[in-house]
Amino acid sequence: MRIDRRCFLTMLGFGGLATGLSSLGWNAIAAAGETPPPKRLVIWIQGHGTVPRAWNLDMPGMPADRAVSADLTSRSLAEMPEILQPLHPHRGKLVCIEGLAQSTLFDDHVRIAADASLDPNEHNLAMAHLLTVTPSLQSPGQRCLGGGPSIDQVIGQRTQEGSRWASRLYGADHFLPYSFVEAGRATPRVDAPRQAFADMMGIYRPTEGTTPREDLLRAGRGSVLDLVQGEYAYASSRLGTEGRRKLEQHAALVRDLELSFGGSVFVPQCTLDFDDTGHEIDQWNRIITMVLACDMSRVVTVVTPTITPPDFGYPADPDLHGGYAHSSFDDGSEPFQLRSEIAMIEYNKWYANRFANLLSMLDAIPEGSGTLLDHSNVLWLTELATGTHQHVNVPIVVAGGGDGFFRTGSYVRYPRDVPSPWTPHGAFDLGPSLSRLYVTLMRAMGLPDESFGQESMTLADGSVHSLRGTLAETHV
Repeated sequence: MRIDRRCFLTMLGFGGLATGLSSLGWNAIAAAGETPPPKRLVIWIQGHGTVPRAWNLDMPGMPADRAVSADLTSRSLAEMPEILQPLHPHRGKLVCIEGLAQSTLFDDHVRIAADASLDPNEHNLAMAHLLTVTPSLQSPGQRCLGGGPSIDQVIGQRTQEGSRWASRLYGADHFLPYSFVEAGRATPRVDAPRQAFADMMGIYRPTEGTTPREDLLRAGRGSVLDLVQGEYAYASSRLGTEGRRKLEQHAALVRDLELSFGGSVFVPQCTLDFDDTGHEIDQWNRIITMVLACDMSRVVTVVTPTITPPDFGYPADPDLHGGYAHSSFDDGSEPFQLRSEIAMIEYNKWYANRFANLLSMLDAIPEGSGTLLDHSNVLWLTELATGTHQHVNVPIVVAGGGDGFFRTGSYVRYPRDVPSPWTPHGAFDLGPSLSRLYVTLMRAMGLPDESFGQESMTLADGSVHSLRGTLAETHV
C-alpha cells in the first residue's frame, strides 16, 4: 500500500497545499547543519524461552567463576550455536549475553509465598517482571501485573523530542501485558500491521489504554511532519515562480513550528510504502523499520505472535506450550523428551531468522557514517529462560551497538554466583539481574541512570545484594 500524496497532505492538515510544497524549508534546515543520527531502541519479544545447549556458545578452557568474553567475528557459521546461526551475517554487530537472571522475580516469590491469595504462576510473573524488574502488582485472586513502568516507556518518555511519539507498542497479546505506563496500567498497543500503518497516519486508536482519541490524532499528525520533506521536493518543479514563493513561505512556517517545539533538525530517510505480504512478523519488521527511518518514534516494542508447530515443520498436535515447551529441557520439572528439545530448537531458529531479517532491513538504510542499525539498540529477548519456566540464564541478544556504545562482535558469559533468595524449586544460583541490562540500555540511549526498577534484594542468608550498575563487560 502506498499513501496518495494528496490524501497524505490532507491528513496532515495541508489539503490546500496538496498541489505541491517547495523543498526549501526542510533542505534549508539540513544545510544549516544536520544533527548526527539519533539513537533508537527496539525491544523484540519472543515467547517460551530457548534451549540452552543450542543457544550457549561453546567456550572451552574459559573460567566459569568470572565474566568472560569471546570473539564472534572470527567464528564460522558452523562454530556459532545452532539457534544463533541465522544471525551469523550480522555477528560483527551483535552482543550475545549468557547468564543473566530475572532476579527480581525470585525476590518477589518470597513475598508471594507468604500469601496463598496471590498469583505465584511462573509464566505470569515472568511477564510482569520482564520489562519492569520491580515487584509485581498483586490483587488477591487475580493474575499479577507489572508493578511499575517498563523500561521502554521510561526511556521513551525521557528521550522524546518535539512532537514525535515517545514510544510505540506493537504486536500480539501473550495473554498478559509486558509493557506498562505505570503499575497495573498496560501501555496502549496496536495489534495488526495494517492498523499500525494507519496509526502512523493518525487515523487509528490503539486497543488498550485510555489516551483520548484527539490526543492520538494530534500525536500522529505531529510525527508525520517529518515526512513532508519529500512532498516539497516532489512539487517544487511543478509550480511557477509565484507558487514556489508562497510554498517556500509555508515551508519556513513549518520549519519554525517544529523548532519551536524543540524538534531535532535531523533529516530522516523515509518511505510511505507498506508491504503487507508474508508472515505477520515480517510485516511488523517492516513497520519497525518505517517508524525508525521516518523518525516517528525512537523507541519501539514488538511482542511477536506465537507461532504454531506447523510453522516450524512439526504437526499441529500436540500444541506448542504443553506438548513441546514443557518437556524441552531436562531440569527435573517435567519428564524430558528429546523430540521436544529438537522441536524447540527449530522453533527458536525460526524466530532467529525473523530477527535476522529485521537486522537486514535496518542495516540496508544508510545513515550518517553507518546505517540505521548502527545507531540503534535492538534487543531480542524472551520472558522465560526455557520452556520449562526457568528464570536463570535468560538468553539476550543486543544488535546494532548503539552508535559505538556496545562492544559488538562479542559473546559475554556471566557466572551464576548469587544464591537465590527463594529456593523451593531448587537451589538456583543467579547471574547478574536483567535490571543491569536495562541500566546499560539507558546509558546507551544517553541517560545517566545507575539503576532501574528494584535496586536490591535480600538473599536467603540475610545479606543485601545490589541490582544497580551496568554490565560493564558489554560496553565501552
